[in-house]
Amino acid sequence: CPQLIHLCVDGCEKLTDAAVEAVAANCPNLRRLFLGECPKLTDAALEAVATRCWQLRTLDLTDCDSITDAAVDALRAKRPKPKLVVMRGYS
Repeated sequence: CPQLIHLCVDGCEKLTDAAVEAVAANCPNLRRLFLGECPKLTDAALEAVATRCWQLRTLDLTDCDSITDAAVDALRAKRPKPKLVVMRGYS
């Protein structure tokens, strides 16, 4: 799916790090990725996105409680330009 630029899987309670890693590996042109309310995701999913999705501009991690603030900060540090907007709020 190299042509995929937008993916919304908000609320997929069974979504795993492995699934996000597969998306990141096969969809390098993603610009917007919405992973909100996916409780099984951890820092490993975020690392995969950080290292493979270089076109990403918007990332929604709302209510992804297992992803740490440290991992989000590390992602922002790796991606200073272009600006990456990370939504991290809690509902």
